[in-house]
Amino acid sequence: MSRLQRTGLPQNFKKHFFPDCQPIPGDRPGIHPIFVDEKHATMKTGPTLIACLLFINMQLNGQAAGKLNNNAVSFELGKTGLIYSLGFDHKLATNFGLRVTMGTNFSNYLKAFSTFAGGYYLFGKNKNYLELGVDIGYLSVKEVGGLQRNFAFIFPDYTIKTYYTNLNIGYRKYGNKTLLRMGVSPGYCKSGPLPGAYISYGITF
Repeated sequence: MSRLQRTGLPQNFKKHFFPDCQPIPGDRPGIHPIFVDEKHATMKTGPTLIACLLFINMQLNGQAAGKLNNNAVSFELGKTGLIYSLGFDHKLATNFGLRVTMGTNFSNYLKAFSTFAGGYYLFGKNKNYLELGVDIGYLSVKEVGGLQRNFAFIFPDYTIKTYYTNLNIGYRKYGNKTLLRMGVSPGYCKSGPLPGAYISYGITF
């Protein structure tokens, strides 16, 4: 037998599992040490330990790769025209999510202000989704008197204050630390239906 390592265990344990092992003379009474072959023990435990480490590594990598950050702060262009908005997005544990936005068009002649809150549902997996959502908000457009009329690309293009609702139908992609959204957002206010489209890019955390 190769070089041995002693381990103290009760005698009945030794008889069942190591019947060929013999105690070393001079050991304490009542303690029946057994001998384990270090060579075979290493051969058995080495591959098992490596397999466990590989399994744990695969699990951790899989979780890191599949995990998406649930919060995002995004810059958005669009909706009812060239409105520049800042938004906050929170994805719930399921594929549902909530978002709020606030924006303006920074125009001298036709000033617009909007604020929205809404929800969405994502269809897909991994990091690419079809987004379907509904927003409800407030839209204010004001013509500034005394200024020459120019093209502002805002709908409606006249003075109005109204509550406004719209659909969001588009593509959503999560990066490692980013969120990209783009799509169409047809809406309706008291003056009638309105066209809309948007593109949004943000940072997730």
